[in-house]
Amino acid sequence: MDLFSIDKYSNLTSPIHRLNPVVSLVSFLAFIVVVVLVPSGSFVPLVVALLSLSGIALVSRVPLRFLLRRSLVILPFAIAIGVFNVLGKGAQLVMHHYASVSLAFDPTGFHSFLNMLIKSFVCILGMTLLVSTAGSVRLFGAMQKIGVPTGLTLGTCFLSRYVSVVADELFRMKRSRDSRRAGRPSWVEELRSLGALIGVLFIRSYERAERVYMAMCSRGFDGFGVAVAPSRASTKDVLFPVLLLGPLLISIFVEMAI
Repeated sequence: MDLFSIDKYSNLTSPIHRLNPVVSLVSFLAFIVVVVLVPSGSFVPLVVALLSLSGIALVSRVPLRFLLRRSLVILPFAIAIGVFNVLGKGAQLVMHHYASVSLAFDPTGFHSFLNMLIKSFVCILGMTLLVSTAGSVRLFGAMQKIGVPTGLTLGTCFLSRYVSVVADELFRMKRSRDSRRAGRPSWVEELRSLGALIGVLFIRSYERAERVYMAMCSRGFDGFGVAVAPSRASTKDVLFPVLLLGPLLISIFVEMAI
């Protein structure tokens, strides 16, 4: 399905696509670590990080609409976590001022919520841009090259390859269920039907995984099936992490100095 074809633009020709996959992977991982470590009250470095990713996206010629659609998936989860964070800080504030008649608004929780929301969006946007430019095959080879455990590499590889198959199975089951019932069911019946649908999907996915594994073993699979393409880093590849991390680090140091 198009929803899960995240590396559909990995065959484009651009300076970002021609980068060494190991350099791209290490650079984006370092970028995400720096973004996560940005202090809670600092928003200027996050804006700089967002602008840096936007510039890389323009150079890579990956459509911004495609990147935004893939990146906005994380927002509901980030909003849920942020709301619980705000509620937790609000509960602590109420317990601290339980004897007071007036209760002042504490913006700390809202700042933390907004900071978490922007960080989540920037990190997912960076990972989406990484996969869209490096490609899943080259990226898995780079993971194996930098020493990522084989089990994690193969698990991620199989997930990227077969998540669309499981999604197609889910939509077929849902379409078949909707065609066999009339009217609008209650929310209790909807939850019961959804639970049964998820259970059947799990069983079918498990059976399909067994068939896929048997087919792979019959073709000589030995547990180390990720191919690593030989590649060397050039001078242009070394400049990429400087361009990606440089503005972000400078903005952090300037804000700390101020």
